[in-house]
Amino acid sequence: MESQPVAAITAEYNPFHKGHAHQINVIRETLGDVPIIAVMSGAVTQRGELALWDKWERARLALRNGVDLVLEIPAVSVLRSADHFAAGALSVMRHTGLVTHICFGMEDPDSAKLTRLAAEIPDIETFEKALKAGTSYAGSMALAYTKKDPAYASFFKGSNNLLALSYAKMARTVFPSATLLPILRKGTPYNEESRLTEKAPSAAALRHFLEEQGPEAIFFAAMGIKDKEEQAHLAALPSPLFHKQRLDLLTAYALESIDTEHLSRRIEVTEGLERALIKARGKGSFDAIAAACSGRRYSRSRIRRLLLQLLCAGETRAFTGLSDEAPYLRILAFSKRGRKLLHVMKKTATRPVFSLVNKDTPRHLDEEARRKLSLDLAATSLWELAATGTAKGRDYKEPPIKD
Repeated sequence: MESQPVAAITAEYNPFHKGHAHQINVIRETLGDVPIIAVMSGAVTQRGELALWDKWERARLALRNGVDLVLEIPAVSVLRSADHFAAGALSVMRHTGLVTHICFGMEDPDSAKLTRLAAEIPDIETFEKALKAGTSYAGSMALAYTKKDPAYASFFKGSNNLLALSYAKMARTVFPSATLLPILRKGTPYNEESRLTEKAPSAAALRHFLEEQGPEAIFFAAMGIKDKEEQAHLAALPSPLFHKQRLDLLTAYALESIDTEHLSRRIEVTEGLERALIKARGKGSFDAIAAACSGRRYSRSRIRRLLLQLLCAGETRAFTGLSDEAPYLRILAFSKRGRKLLHVMKKTATRPVFSLVNKDTPRHLDEEARRKLSLDLAATSLWELAATGTAKGRDYKEPPIKD
């Protein structure tokens, strides 16, 4: 196993759907029957939301659909921009000592164009000018690249292409020995919420449908789940999606309990965003605050990530001053082949590997790793509070899912 290819996917599986299954199938059609590692966000997502279902449940669905090992991306990288998210995920992959191929979906899986773009230095003057004019970060970056070469314009029309560019750029420094394997993405755009189709759904459409209409048959059909017992199990799962008022209350309290000076020390606000957040705290809900502070320059996802940073930071932790380097490898789930991967990782991993957290775990980590672990634990507690009203410390109790 040490000499064979090992593919890795950066994922959120929020929730797992047919497009994700397609990606796994294409990997094995391309590379053969190789082991697949999913490096997955935990309780929070890069979109700036609490995950639909808990991380163990989402990892279980990944195993059910062909993934062999699921590892968690630290929350400090998830609740940042796409480049940070990519860097954190790639760091996890590299420290396994096993991953040979980085796999991701794209609307335009032209690997040659992707490689050229990743090596390109965008026109910084154009980027800064567009940003000051109120253009979004993504839009400003697109202008900066197309200023160098107009032929790049078509690449920036795909949302998955933008994230793929982050993987390719970060791989050059974080994991240069890995091979990039872009895969043509099928289905509606990942953030398309307006419709749910059985053939090719987006994760956003699935979440939106579940919130608006509940776990009806089309929801499970779009996920590719036919088993009635499995459908009943998923329908009964707790989710923050159905208790948004809890997150609203936690957010209101957090913002009422802090001033701009302390806010800027705990979360990654820039250019006066701390004042905007404090000013908007009377809007009444998490979503309303995010809407009030967002616009052409600051996306709603960025504001939501900042709010989740604040809720995870609490009074004793901070997101500021931390790198995206993976300090440990957290196991969420593994198959029989995944168990063999873990056995090999005992020799190849360059970071501590563990699943359950105990009181002694922090003693084996350096200061930055302890800070990152505390934020992961806080993110899980936040998810539990929002989903069930009670934090039960599942990181200390929940063993990895085994298949």
